[in-house]
Amino acid sequence: MSDHKELDRPNWTPLETRLCETGLPVSVCGAFMWMWRQDGIEFYKHVESRRYLLLDSEQRCWRQGGQVLRSRILRPSFVA
Repeated sequence: MSDHKELDRPNWTPLETRLCETGLPVSVCGAFMWMWRQDGIEFYKHVESRRYLLLDSEQRCWRQGGQVLRSRILRPSFVA
């Protein structure tokens, strides 16, 4: 994973699409802040739990461990 973080424009599409796919309203996006994009992964931060949600352009969920990203399954309870 590179150290370069893109901070130009928030991309809400992966989160909005993922929410719709899980049956949650798009308004749940309001519980997240877009932080940055890095290597094609969007970093969103939940405003209450302060946990990060990492999604790529195909709505796949990722978990960061050091400098390594691993594919994860997104639990609906994480975003609800």
